[in-house]
Amino acid sequence: MGVRVDIKDLVVRKDLFIRFGLNEDAVQRYMDLYRGGKEKSINVQAGTNVVIDGFHRLEACKRLGLKKIFVEHVKAEDKDLRALAYKYNRASSAISPRESLRCKLGQDSRIGRDGMRHNHS
Repeated sequence: MGVRVDIKDLVVRKDLFIRFGLNEDAVQRYMDLYRGGKEKSINVQAGTNVVIDGFHRLEACKRLGLKKIFVEHVKAEDKDLRALAYKYNRASSAISPRESLRCKLGQDSRIGRDGMRHNHS
């Protein structure tokens, strides 16, 4: 299940969050899970504590006021983090075809062909 780490020691990089935003239903489900005494670890880069996967779980813990979270340390090079974020998310939930293509290409899913950042609702 991993080791407990202080939430304040985790590093969140927005470029590794491959979604358009947090899914409120997912955050609420994880909050219910944690309230029920169950926990699911998040994946972080070994040595840096950069969050690779588990943004919804981390948000749920923050909202509940928890100080620590279980993490799995993953040995990975910086250049491989985005691909790992995609891999873990692909395995655990549905990603839109557009997000999938952008992730495979290593692109930010919010950047359009014109090179400008776009907000999608």
